[in-house]
Amino acid sequence: MNRCVYPKCVERIRGRGLCNAHYKQANRLIKAGKASEADLVKRGLLLPSKKAKAETDAKAFLKGSAVVGKKASKVKRTKTKKKTNRRRSA
Repeated sequence: MNRCVYPKCVERIRGRGLCNAHYKQANRLIKAGKASEADLVKRGLLLPSKKAKAETDAKAFLKGSAVVGKKASKVKRTKTKKKTNRRRSA
């Protein structure tokens, strides 16, 4: 999906599924209060933000999870050897 989601537009996407021109147009509509982000998403003229999807996924996970509020166990870190860029002499 590398083309704008706006009907009959064949330009490459900039963000949220829209080309640069349509992204700016949607941004102006939202800032002016003529349309909401949710409205544009419902009409298919804007893709949902990744941040919003991540938040809803996290809420759904925690809602169904039996372990809520407990801290995750600490992960032991192992030391790794540094690679050197020294040349070996023959």
